[in-house]
Amino acid sequence: MLSLEGIFNFYNWVVAIGDASYSLDILHPYVIQFIQKKIIDLDQPTFAAIIGAVVAVTMCWLAAHLCFIYFERPANRFVKKNMIGRRSATGGERRPIVPAGR
Repeated sequence: MLSLEGIFNFYNWVVAIGDASYSLDILHPYVIQFIQKKIIDLDQPTFAAIIGAVVAVTMCWLAAHLCFIYFERPANRFVKKNMIGRRSATGGERRPIVPAGR
């Protein structure tokens, strides 16, 4: 979405869903399975199952957002800061970061 930066204003919740999309892909089967087994059978077309599905979607997003904030974002920052090489002063190739004394 970098090409659209400054052209469109996205709602914060849309950006938050996009930020947490990887975590959502990873976590949603476990959240839905937990709700299916422990709370309500989502396979039956009942009003309670519809409410359960809304709760499941909300819990999936909440779990993904928390995972993004407390794990994915700090991990990305760590990798960018410590493991990805820095550009040389001339703007050429990336040089690996080597600790001093090695």
